[in-house]
Amino acid sequence: MTVEITGGGAIFQGIGKDTKVCIIHRGAYNDWTLPKGHIDPGETIEECALREVLEETGLECSIVDHSPFITERLLASGSTKITHYFTMTFQKGGFVPNSETDAIEWLPVDLAMNRLTYQNDKDVLVALFNSYRNITGTESDI
Repeated sequence: MTVEITGGGAIFQGIGKDTKVCIIHRGAYNDWTLPKGHIDPGETIEECALREVLEETGLECSIVDHSPFITERLLASGSTKITHYFTMTFQKGGFVPNSETDAIEWLPVDLAMNRLTYQNDKDVLVALFNSYRNITGTESDI
């Protein structure tokens, strides 16, 4: 059995009711999702997550909670895909369309929940938003 290890995250900016999250649109799949990708040899999972977020969004971020939300999924190929998602904050940079991502959106979390294509991403966003709220001390709900 093959295991694929991937890393990614939810990128937040703002506090309380002004909190927004960055989601990406992948033209090849015509979906809205969270940035993530495969780990490279020698990388830590945190390095992988930050690199993938930068590659897919053009945004340099910081991990603010080093306890990832982990998902596991059985792929049609029979492989297992394990993804480590981290709570991140935007630091600098700007989006340029690329081979994987043709658009990003900064949305309030409730609107991002409606826009995300996959239920798995919605579950991840809820968990990481709760982490972000705990870190920032905000009471805002989805």
